[in-house]
Amino acid sequence: MKILFVSASNSDEPLGIMLLSSYLKKHSYEVKGAMSKKENVIEIAEKFMPDIIAFSVITGEEKDLLDLNRKLKEKLEFLSLWGGPHPTFSPEMIEIQGVDAICIGEGEDTMLEIADAMKEGKSIEGIRNLWVKKGDKIIKNELRLLEENLDKYPFADREIFARHKEDDGYNMLAIRGCPFNCTYCFNHIFNKMYSGKGKIIRHRSVKNVMREIKEIESKHKVGTFKFHDDTFIINKEWFGEFCKKYPRTTRKQFICNIRTNLVDEKVVDLLKNGNCKMVYMGVEAGNDRIRNEVMRRGISKQQITECAKLVNQRGIKIFTQNMLGLPTSTIEDDYETLELNVECKPFFAWVSIFTPYPKTELAELAKKTGFKELPETYHYKTVLNIPHAAQVNMLHKLFSMCVEYPKIIPKVKEIVANCTEKNESEFKRIREIQTVFKEFKHQALNEPSTKLPDSVKVFLKECGVDV
Repeated sequence: MKILFVSASNSDEPLGIMLLSSYLKKHSYEVKGAMSKKENVIEIAEKFMPDIIAFSVITGEEKDLLDLNRKLKEKLEFLSLWGGPHPTFSPEMIEIQGVDAICIGEGEDTMLEIADAMKEGKSIEGIRNLWVKKGDKIIKNELRLLEENLDKYPFADREIFARHKEDDGYNMLAIRGCPFNCTYCFNHIFNKMYSGKGKIIRHRSVKNVMREIKEIESKHKVGTFKFHDDTFIINKEWFGEFCKKYPRTTRKQFICNIRTNLVDEKVVDLLKNGNCKMVYMGVEAGNDRIRNEVMRRGISKQQITECAKLVNQRGIKIFTQNMLGLPTSTIEDDYETLELNVECKPFFAWVSIFTPYPKTELAELAKKTGFKELPETYHYKTVLNIPHAAQVNMLHKLFSMCVEYPKIIPKVKEIVANCTEKNESEFKRIREIQTVFKEFKHQALNEPSTKLPDSVKVFLKECGVDV
């Protein structure tokens, strides 16, 4: 039995696939991985001759991967298996020609059952979490219970995509699940799906996480450990133990997500003493109505600014996360988001353009505006049919620089007010400057002496700021 995992991710460490791979390898299966944006998947598949090709896909990536699957089907015989957020929340994709089965929800044990069944020549039609196409029928199996003992799974496979490793930051997952119901996120759908199926929030033991850190450091040159857990600080007992044991385990700093209304002085002291380098902090929207009624964040401006103040006082860098162009919002609401970020003084203000992911509550609200098909990226242009679309797209490109250099905001507002969809050359120029600035900040995180690129300096000077 051979399994080929295919990822369209830009990440050099797609943890979902890496966790599945290590579990299958533990049970003696031969596994390979291929990145569709970085290498020729067809050549890899023809050489490997897999029994299963498993596609991991988020919404926006499915079109290219479906086209790739069609080309692979013309050349090879294999089970076309699809997993990840898009099949989980849009399972109707199984009706598409060439899609043989989809895995809904968490996939380790389902994946192993599929491999075991196929190895023994048995049917996969009754495996939980699996929808299977059988002729003109689709067999829809129920979800299995959520696994609470996460320590039973082996550590993520750090070798499957090692050839694509771009830096010395290593992605980590210690916790699964999120109890919050933000309307733009898939977690509220996931929680409904798994109601009555076990605990939503589950932690690996701190001891297990430290063992993985030691193993990675024994094999790789590490700069930073990046924890991608949604709710890293929610369990104060677990979090306290982590921050106590982490600096005893490694000298490397870590990065994690925090939720502003869960932060107090004790939390930031634990982060500082635990050797935290930077936190991701969701601001999302500056306007109270947008943030709490539309997005259902349940967080006040005061909680956001107080959290930022506490974190900055401890010398921990802040990476804020924001969205522009939300349903029912105006460009003035987006400027309010900009102003709140300026007040927070982050190391970098990350910003996305709202994308209406299927089945989320906010996507249903977005339907009232009407929108085009979903894009592959939320970094380019809005898909909503809103009158200020061009302004949203331009402000998105200038947002981070405005937070870093607030004196340019008056000039930026002029640029944004005067932009139109027709002025594509200016839009491309600004977008290139934005890309350069993001790359500069990414490099400066690890190399503080990095110099500001000339193209950014020229733009800032155009806005009346010499640096």
